[in-house]
Amino acid sequence: MGLKQIIGFLHEAQDLSATWGVHTCREQCLIEMDSPMEDVIDVQMALPAYDFNITPEPTFTLGLSYHPSRSDLLLKQVNGVKIHQSGRPFWIVDITYETGNFLNTSDGFSTVPTRVDDTTGTVAQPKAIIVYPWEKPVIWHSSTRAVQVTRFRSSTGVMLRHSNFLPLTEGIEIPMNLQVHQFTWNVQATGFNYSTQISPYIGKINSVQVDDFYNAPIGHVLLESLTCAENYETVTLATPTGQASQDGTHHYITLSATFVIDERTAVVSPEGHFRESNRRVSMHTQELINGGVANMAYAPIPINDKGDFAQSPWPLRDDGSAYPYATMDTADPDVDFYIIDPLYPIEADLNAFVNTHSLAIP
Repeated sequence: MGLKQIIGFLHEAQDLSATWGVHTCREQCLIEMDSPMEDVIDVQMALPAYDFNITPEPTFTLGLSYHPSRSDLLLKQVNGVKIHQSGRPFWIVDITYETGNFLNTSDGFSTVPTRVDDTTGTVAQPKAIIVYPWEKPVIWHSSTRAVQVTRFRSSTGVMLRHSNFLPLTEGIEIPMNLQVHQFTWNVQATGFNYSTQISPYIGKINSVQVDDFYNAPIGHVLLESLTCAENYETVTLATPTGQASQDGTHHYITLSATFVIDERTAVVSPEGHFRESNRRVSMHTQELINGGVANMAYAPIPINDKGDFAQSPWPLRDDGSAYPYATMDTADPDVDFYIIDPLYPIEADLNAFVNTHSLAIP
């Protein structure tokens, strides 16, 4: 954050006056800061330490800085700082130079700063200050969203069990907050392709770590929505006095994306909330007792040594057999029961999308 460049003095703002032994020159200097979020205090703090790359002195230091074109003019005062009509990050610094009691011994400077026109001019075609819509900064907004997650363990990691020591087969729903991050930005309409640049990412979770989202692990980021709006913006370009004004049109697309993030680590939640919420424990009242598609046979599931059979769904293993009732009191549902997983949402390289559009969580 700070001063990006000193663009130069404005033609229209020049004023020169003289009295016996004193010459006064008033200028307006156009500067560009690094960010449109910086205010007048940031401008004031940035100016004293910056130079035109011509003089060894700081550019805006009262009584020390010299006019880049006139070594006999010292900076007397800064009359004010205001936002340029193009908007931030462009600023105008109104300054006054005056002959001092001592002069710089330099014979002059090898180069002088560029002089640009603001809205009108009296000389050659001006250098227009244009901020293209697709060069404006990304706007970020954050919030949270409460969801329900299924847990088979307590907050301390202890397996949850019934009073008869059998494990939970369906888990307990508990609330959890997800991060919601919204980004709005513009891209140039030229070269924009919805089917290849936008559509493949909507509703997808990340297939790789997303670096600029605090290294969010695989499956923990969902691009929930991504909207596009076509825009045309007509601007009037600066022209010399006496010439007709010239209009230019910017054609661009405004994108708005909503990312939802499960901030838990891959150790705590290997799958992430978005696939975790679609997974189910495989349960039934019948178990598979003979493998193979052509020879499949089923039987009631015994649940004790007394000959009782399951009247409600009982957890199954990955081979279709019932989980043995004799070891049910030590079962870990996350590991020992077969989990039905539809593998939704589908994965996509959201890290590449985030990098392409320079999106980042501050």
